[in-house]
Amino acid sequence: ATLPHSFLLIKKDAYKPIADEEGFNGANGAVLTELNLPFQGRSNQPEWASRVCHQEEVAHLLSGLDSFSSLQCGPDALIVGKPYEGDSDMDPHSVARQMDQLAKLAAFIEQCPA
Repeated sequence: ATLPHSFLLIKKDAYKPIADEEGFNGANGAVLTELNLPFQGRSNQPEWASRVCHQEEVAHLLSGLDSFSSLQCGPDALIVGKPYEGDSDMDPHSVARQMDQLAKLAAFIEQCPA
């Protein structure tokens, strides 16, 4: 499914300071405020993105995905970034659990009205 808008979640303190903050804001939107998540959120549609992130199910799933450094949600894909941290990243049960969480996250986000 295609989302009406997209948003970017970046793990807090996972990246170096942004050199071109104005350009980054133009492409990804301003920082979403009042997110109680391990991520900084950005969106060009902040009201919609905040509504999505504040859904109880979405917030719960995102809290469990804190091993990822970034999640680009929408408009037509869910793209995640995760640095390799060793053999535990290759554990089939761990990978299956994370894939299940990402699938559930995508389903909840798709259900959020524009």
